[in-house]
Amino acid sequence: MADENLLSDIHRLHTEGQERYVYFLLASTGAAIGYGLQQLDGVALSLWSAPALQPLAAGYAGVTCTEEI
Repeated sequence: MADENLLSDIHRLHTEGQERYVYFLLASTGAAIGYGLQQLDGVALSLWSAPALQPLAAGYAGVTCTEEI
């Protein structure tokens, strides 16, 4: 009985740690996207500035398309 309680507590703590890590990754990705958009503020869109938009689009797609499997 004590072993089952211990395993349950360990599993709960591990799950809580994973949730905190996921929220950290989402927050840091959002901050990076915001920073990238701020750096592009006022830059005219051209063929030379288009490569700067690709990482931002990929980051946005990664944030919006995440779902728990």
